[in-house]
Amino acid sequence: MVIQFAVMCIQMLMYLRTCLANSAGVLPNMESTAAMQLQAPAIGRYVRQLITEGGSQSRLIVAYVDVARQLLAAFNGNLVLCVIYAYCLN
Repeated sequence: MVIQFAVMCIQMLMYLRTCLANSAGVLPNMESTAAMQLQAPAIGRYVRQLITEGGSQSRLIVAYVDVARQLLAAFNGNLVLCVIYAYCLN
C-alpha cells in the first residue's frame, strides 16, 4: 500500500511540474532528469516572476511548494527508494 501511495505521489509531482513547465512556455519533457534539468532555468525564472508580481499566481506557487513538501515529508526522504522499489522490484 505504501509503495502504491509513493508512486501516486511521484505522479502528482510530475503532473504539477508538467503544468508549471507548460505555463512557463516550456514544452514539458519528462523523459529524463537531464531533460528536466535543461528546463529548470526557464521554469525557475517563471516562478520568480510570479512570486515577484504577487497576487493569486504567487499563492498558487506557494500551494505547489506546500504540496511537494507534504508529499516528501510523508516519506521522510525515502520517497525515491519507494519509487525505485515500486518500478524495479515489484
